[in-house]
Amino acid sequence: MLEGSARPVPKLDIPRLDTSTSFAKEAYAALKRAITAMDIYDHAGELRLDERRLSQDLGVSRTPIREAMTLLEQEGFVRTRPRRGIYVVKKTKREIVEIITVMAGLESMAARLAAERASDAEIAELRRLMD
Repeated sequence: MLEGSARPVPKLDIPRLDTSTSFAKEAYAALKRAITAMDIYDHAGELRLDERRLSQDLGVSRTPIREAMTLLEQEGFVRTRPRRGIYVVKKTKREIVEIITVMAGLESMAARLAAERASDAEIAELRRLMD
């Protein structure tokens, strides 16, 4: 800078915003945790979720709640009924048995593949952990 010229404008030291998360993602995570933590089978009736109350409880507008509900519906946690509301999905006994059967099949396949591909040292470490 030349002598006698104006002083440089100070640069603001502002950290970057965390754009890896959004209100919708935070709402989704909070709602999924709450749904999976509650005992939905202890209540005989349908469990309706109130969008307004959820937005107040989470401290966000209704838009992130709606976005979160869309994701939860895609994953089968909730079901939207037009002009009636959003309800927590309850699985039937048959659906639960099917889910457990599929999980058991996947776990056994994963164990078989791991055993086929594991080195002798990795298998020895597993044996040590089992003892």
